Amino acid sequence: MNIGIIECGPVPAALQARYGSYPAMFAGQLAPLLPGARFSTISVERGEALAAPDTQAADRIAPWRL
Repeated sequence: MNIGIIECGPVPAALQARYGSYPAMFAGQLAPLLPGARFSTISVERGEALAAPDTQAADRIAPWRL
């Protein structure tokens, strides 16, 4: 399963040393529940663009997209 994590902003500086980035937090919490899942991050904060929906291979479709 491929899981894309969209990073929209940084963790507050005072918490970064303890918790890391938001994508790392999400991946760390989900990985034990989803063995074999692959995580990728798209950082809109750094200007990375989201791919067009019709170009993405998805294992699941978000229900709000139906």
